[in-house]
Amino acid sequence: MAERMLKIEQKGPWEIVLCVHDELVSERDLKLGGSIREFCDLMAEVPIWAAGCPVKVEGWEGDRYKK
Repeated sequence: MAERMLKIEQKGPWEIVLCVHDELVSERDLKLGGSIREFCDLMAEVPIWAAGCPVKVEGWEGDRYKK
């Protein structure tokens, strides 16, 4: 997950603000674009060292954090 966090912040427009177990919380400036689908696609990329490892990603967009 740490590798994906770096990739997401490099790619932008997201800024990771919180990591809770297997969840990421990020903020983005709506004017800069970026979608929940793009975010999830970046999170779902499997690193070379984990080839074949099943990864499932779900996303949610909102104004406030919820569990």
